Amino acid sequence: MPTNRYCPPLYMAALEGLPGRALERIPLQGGKFYEDWLQRQLFEHPEILPFREIDPSFAPAIPLCRELPTDAGRIDLAYTSDTGRITLIECKLWRNPEARREVIGQILDYAKELAAWDYDRLSRAVGSAAGRSGDSLYDIAAEQDPNLDQATFVDDVTRNLKEGRFLLAIVGDGIRESVESIATFLQSHAGLRFSFALVEMAVYRMPAEGPEGFIVQPRVLSRTVEIERLVVRREDDGIAVEDIADGGSPGRDDASGPRAGRPKLSLEEIYKQLSSVNPDLAPAVAEFLGSCKDRGIYPSVNRTLVLRYTDDLLGKLNFGSVYPDGLLNTNYICASAEEAGDISVGVDYLAGIAAMVPGAAVLKKGDSWTWRVVTGKSLPRVETVLQRSDDWLALIDKTLARFMQLRKRLEEAPD
Repeated sequence: MPTNRYCPPLYMAALEGLPGRALERIPLQGGKFYEDWLQRQLFEHPEILPFREIDPSFAPAIPLCRELPTDAGRIDLAYTSDTGRITLIECKLWRNPEARREVIGQILDYAKELAAWDYDRLSRAVGSAAGRSGDSLYDIAAEQDPNLDQATFVDDVTRNLKEGRFLLAIVGDGIRESVESIATFLQSHAGLRFSFALVEMAVYRMPAEGPEGFIVQPRVLSRTVEIERLVVRREDDGIAVEDIADGGSPGRDDASGPRAGRPKLSLEEIYKQLSSVNPDLAPAVAEFLGSCKDRGIYPSVNRTLVLRYTDDLLGKLNFGSVYPDGLLNTNYICASAEEAGDISVGVDYLAGIAAMVPGAAVLKKGDSWTWRVVTGKSLPRVETVLQRSDDWLALIDKTLARFMQLRKRLEEAPD
């Protein structure tokens, strides 16, 4: 049976000597509190929503539009992050059990609809709702993050749409849906990879002796249920949904973790920072890049230096990302191999890198595009791998040859 784990907040005029007073909660069921009011507040003040408590990879949230038009209906609110993660929100003031079940099914239908879209269609829909023209999706995001690289952002959004990676949240008052009902809806949408949360917005009135105004308290309701093909598990008081085989929640790209949000760097700037770490490191990286170019692998530079092979059928193959501080990230390669039809190509590449680094191992945590080589709790250093540069190049040659076999198989596959 659902229980309310939240007590009313206390107003205290001073930390000592005066009693506290529990604030009066205002039901969002009438008066000036209605669904349009709630929708407007969430759009104008996205900081109200506890994105980081639900799934940090969708933060910081950038409001895109209200009433996003789709063939399945209009989505109340749409947000993006600087890494192209899309959040869809439905606002609901619960009044009857039927409406509760319908709104959960509705937001899942929205997610299924968007998973069939490409970047251009989403941008046009955002522009229509926001009354803007041009690349509305990127333009709105870039207003919040002027350093946002357009090509990288478009690629990120495209990937997330294709894989159905969304944060779906139902926000309202009086949410008391059962675990079993939620499981039924989630089971019918098992092909998507999304995070799902029920968020209750509690509004309290300040006492007469206190300052004027209200306190808004978002509450992430916890649910836990396990169903066939999916695991719906409690994660930071939210609901995270994943395929059992995936074993984790969505990760971030090359510009993730503690380095996320840093400005775009040029190749020269990355070399300069590498030299400050180790005077011999930049020349060694440059020499290795020369050998990579002979194999069709060229550096893609943003916040990191990515060893990238681009193919019109296989897409972008990432053979390693060198950070300005000399760390080497080997994520993405397994996801590319999985999409090409044989994830073992990526796993074997990671195993080959790990064999070159003392104490290293392959970490298979989260989705396949986050699998990587680690040493303890850290990424390996690129100079360690470069000490065996000939072995690294031989491993790249072997891996590329296997990717070409997969490419041939894709070409010959019937439509």
